[in-house]
Formats: sequence, structure tokens, C-alpha cells
Amino acid sequence: MDDTVKLLCDLIRFDTTNPPGNELPAAEYLKGVMEAEGIPAEVFVSEDRRGNVVARLKGEGGEKPLLLLGHLDVVPVERSMWSVEPFDGVAKDGAVYGRGALDMKGMVAVEAAVMLALKRAGVPLKRDLIFAAAADEETGGEKGARWLVDEHWDAVAAGYVLNEGGGGLLMDGRPVFFCQAAEKGICWAKMKVRGSGGHGSMPHDDNPTVILAEAISKLGVHLFPPIRNSLTSTALERMEKAGLLPEGITAEQALSSDEEVGLRLRKKDHRVSAMIRLTATPTAIEGGSKTNVIPQEVSVDLDCRVFPDMRPSDILETVREIVSDPRVEFEVTRDTGGSVSPIDTDFWREIQSTMVSARPDVVFLPYQSSGGTDSGVFRAKGVVCYGADPFFMTLEEWDSIHGNDERVRIESLDWGLKWVYSLVKGFCEA
Repeated sequence: MDDTVKLLCDLIRFDTTNPPGNELPAAEYLKGVMEAEGIPAEVFVSEDRRGNVVARLKGEGGEKPLLLLGHLDVVPVERSMWSVEPFDGVAKDGAVYGRGALDMKGMVAVEAAVMLALKRAGVPLKRDLIFAAAADEETGGEKGARWLVDEHWDAVAAGYVLNEGGGGLLMDGRPVFFCQAAEKGICWAKMKVRGSGGHGSMPHDDNPTVILAEAISKLGVHLFPPIRNSLTSTALERMEKAGLLPEGITAEQALSSDEEVGLRLRKKDHRVSAMIRLTATPTAIEGGSKTNVIPQEVSVDLDCRVFPDMRPSDILETVREIVSDPRVEFEVTRDTGGSVSPIDTDFWREIQSTMVSARPDVVFLPYQSSGGTDSGVFRAKGVVCYGADPFFMTLEEWDSIHGNDERVRIESLDWGLKWVYSLVKGFCEA
């Protein structure tokens, strides 16, 4: 366990904020950790300072390899909002604090520690076990997983991938595990308005800031109808059976076209609400230079998420209808399809049985995540990928992902290490 805490603290101390990323020093550090234990490792550099590390434990080769996948980059921080320095890798009050503790250097540390533990124990493997910690996941993986798949497929070719995307929640004290088998597609776009500038003391009807604000407001209150598929239906039915849906809302009601129920669900549990419907969220606003100047152009970024069987940019037609203003323009900046893996596989059954054995009281749920991961580029190659972050978090801890005082409890880190070790050993041991 000491290995895992040290690995995580060390990884946090590499500032891999993306952009610009600068993952190379962290990748070289992990290469050194692996090689010190006799595990062959290589760093692949996609461009200046963008490092990806891959290590391998050889097996008999009779079964398809398993890839333990992670990423080294992290999102930016607002230092003034943290109670600790976000890149100090501080262990205090029973937790490790720092940017990336949960997303996803904590899981990278666990996966690396599992590689070390299996090597030290001399466990014979029936399949190769690959470890990869990639760059650039937070901005689409073009310099990381996607580049590795396109340029160095032989190094990461696998039949199965264990990655982020799901994970454990303590809901009213009950352990609930969301195992990600699908993820939504991503359409990022800029919503722009051009208008007449002027002096702030002389308002007029062509102020782009006002026009944009009206468009943002329309999107903010709009609720897309729910969409049924096998994963969302199964997840909600199991949540209802376990008493985990908001009081007074059944799975059938949540998946119905009843807008009143939908609004109530979004208010009571926005995570579940997002899982079962399309979303279009205004985020970063740009424009204007001075308080007393009406700008000529303003824009807002849109983060749109669609179901895996949709072309992401198609959602913009619906968004245009919601905004219903020809003065508002749209420019697509990212269009990435969603992805799905089947759940009738030996690896899925191994994940579920290992989890239930470790925590008999767990509610195990198949999950379609609202966010995207690097699994999509592997699923496109026919690889079976599941997201299973090995930690049980409170909702407060969950909300620290991409937020302030991001942290993982050392107790949870320890549990995650034991569970992933058991899972990998059970699936890979000869």
C-alpha cells in the first residue's frame, strides 16, 4: 500500500495541466519505476514534452492481452479555491490531496502498483498484461491514446481494456458501483453573436451580449427528453429496486416523456438525469473589453453530449431550434462519436463477480457515462473496454473531480489496490 500512496503523491507533483500537458517527466518517472522492478517499459513521445509510457508483463499468449489504461494529464486549477497547494501531493486527514488524485492519477498509481505486485509475486499469466499511461486525454487524446493507437498499435494492442469512466459511490452509505460499458459522443461548439458595438451609456437593440444571454437562457432551461437503451433502462431499474432513485420517481417515470418528472429528476439528481438524455451545456463565455463598451462579437462554448448511435454534430440542429434566433451562429470545434462495449463477455463477468465478492452489499450497475474517455479510440479498433475506477467516493468527493480540493481517501486507495489486484489476477493468471 505504501507503494501506491508514494506513486500517487509523486505523480501529483508533476504539473501536467493540459494545456500544455508536459506529461513527459511523469511518463519517464513511471518508466523508471517499472524498470527498477524488471518490467520492460518504453516512453513514446508524440511531440515536444508530450510523453506516453507503456509497460508489459509477458504471458503465455494463449489469450488476448489486458490493457490497464490511464492518463497523466489533468485539468487546470483555481489555486485560490484550494486549501492545499494542488501540486504538492499532500497526504493529510486520511486522504491524498492534489489535482489528479481522482482524475486519474489515483487509478494510474493503482494500476502501476498492481503491475509491480504481480511481478514481485511471480504470478504466471495466460495473457500479456499491458500498462499504459497516456498524455492529452483531457483535450481529446490526439497526442496520447489516439496517437498511440494510430502510430504504435503493436505496443498497446489488446483484447480488453480497464479504464476510467465508472466507479463507486457511497449513496446514503450504500456502496453503488457504476461499471461503464458505453459513453456519450461529444460535440463541442462555439455559439457566436455578431452585432453593433457602441458606447455602454447608449444601449440599443443589436447588443450581441444581450442576444447571446437570451440564447444561453433558453438552453439553460431546456430539458431534452429521455432516451431508452438497454444500459440506461437496466441501470434505472436496478436503482429503483435498490431504492436509489429520488423519492416518488420510478424508473418508468424517469424514462417517460413527462417533463414535470424530468425537471424534478434533474433537480434531485442531475447525474442520473444527464445519463438518460442529450445535453447541451453553455460553459466558457468570451467577448467584450471594457465596462463602457458594447462589444461587436461575443461567444460561448457549448458542451453537447449525445448517445453513442448518433452523429454528435446533429444535436446542433435541435439546439438551433431551441435558440430560434437567426442572429446566433454555430461553429463546431470537436465532433467525437460515442462508443459501446457488449456486457456479455468474460471480462465483464469477472469485474462483476470480483466486485460482488469483495463487497457483497454492493449495487452493481451497467453504466453509460455522460463524459468521454480514451476508451472510445480502443472500441473503434474492436477492443472491449470497461470503465471501473476502483474507488468508492462520497458525492462530495465525486464533485472534487475537476473541482477544488480533489482528493482520494487512503482507505479507498487501499481498497482499490486490493480489488484491482484480485480482478487482474483472476482474469490473467495461468
